[in-house]
Amino acid sequence: MKPKKPPHITTAIVSDEQALIEAMEAGLIEHRDIVRHRRRIIRRQQELRRVAGDEAWKAYLRVEEAANGRYDLALRVVAAWGFEEGQKCGR
Repeated sequence: MKPKKPPHITTAIVSDEQALIEAMEAGLIEHRDIVRHRRRIIRRQQELRRVAGDEAWKAYLRVEEAANGRYDLALRVVAAWGFEEGQKCGR
């Protein structure tokens, strides 16, 4: 399957959180280096799951969810900032 090409970022996309998330995912989800990194994370998670008890695994998942939320927010902030800076430069 051919990777989905990310759309050009517009003011409408930047101002719509869900549209911005979808635009970023289109550019990242099938990126070769990100896919490789995601596979490595899955292998490490599987290793941890084998040695962790149920409560430890649940605690890890809560930490992972919080960390992913922070990362998602950071990506949206950087994307919006980059777009706004480009607008200032007439790009």
